[in-house]
Amino acid sequence: VVVDGDNEYTTNETVVYTYEKKVNKEAASVGEALEYSLGYINNTGDTANVVITDTLDENVIYIEGSANNEGVYDEDTHTITWTFNDVEPNAEIEVAFTVQIKLTDAETVENTMIVIENDDEITTNTVVTEVLTPELTITKTQAINGGEAVTEMCEVNPGDTVTYYISVENIGDGTAYNVEITDIVPDGLVISEESDIAGNYICEDGAITWYIDSIDSNVAINVSFTV
Repeated sequence: VVVDGDNEYTTNETVVYTYEKKVNKEAASVGEALEYSLGYINNTGDTANVVITDTLDENVIYIEGSANNEGVYDEDTHTITWTFNDVEPNAEIEVAFTVQIKLTDAETVENTMIVIENDDEITTNTVVTEVLTPELTITKTQAINGGEAVTEMCEVNPGDTVTYYISVENIGDGTAYNVEITDIVPDGLVISEESDIAGNYICEDGAITWYIDSIDSNVAINVSFTV
């Protein structure tokens, strides 16, 4: 209502759309999960047919079955769609889903939703997550008969024991997930029965492979074996 002296004017009705897009992490590593959500309130004053769509960032993988409220994921378009018919005035709806950041050189991943309310289309706020990238370095040393571990080539004699030490360090900003370390044992060498092979590993076909769940930033993982 606008009052001008003795005159009073009624303006056209303003429709207030309410939504808030959220993500649970401002920064995350490659391989980590992100949880997205959107809160919607029907403030139209009448029932509404609502369709919410979300086209995912190309650098994430949708976690199958994670969309709530019967959200449907289309793999071809990389889009999730929710459909709500006859939403009552002031009714609240929350949609949510989970993705995983895939291996990428991108510095950020972004997400925006589109809400179609009857004949009106609204684009939500965009949420941005910084991608923290791991960077692994590897160092291998050897020690003869329990001596000092060195990086240079060593002379060995029949019957000598050689212990190999492998150190993998993450010098990047992000956590490295599902790391595998494999060492192929050369012909003529036999893994010692007294070898202390620590960690989760498999030894087969002349190779030892360690499986590391994760390596945090600025952390080193050390493994070794003796032949």
